[in-house]
Amino acid sequence: MKRKHIYLFIFLAIVSIALYALTSDFKKTEATLYINGTIITIDSVQPTAEAMFVKDGLLIAIGNNGDIKKLATVS
Repeated sequence: MKRKHIYLFIFLAIVSIALYALTSDFKKTEATLYINGTIITIDSVQPTAEAMFVKDGLLIAIGNNGDIKKLATVS
């Protein structure tokens, strides 16, 4: 019976750690604007882009230099 409790405890510990890792937020970082580059996307409509805007570790927008610069100054 004790062996089952040990296995249950280990299983719950692993699940708890996994849930914490999956639900923890990205590190908050400064917003970063990348311009004048060649960015290869996986979008067949727009296979390449010139600029991208990253905020709080997430890709917010990708496109041409002018549009992304405008978006970055608003955010």
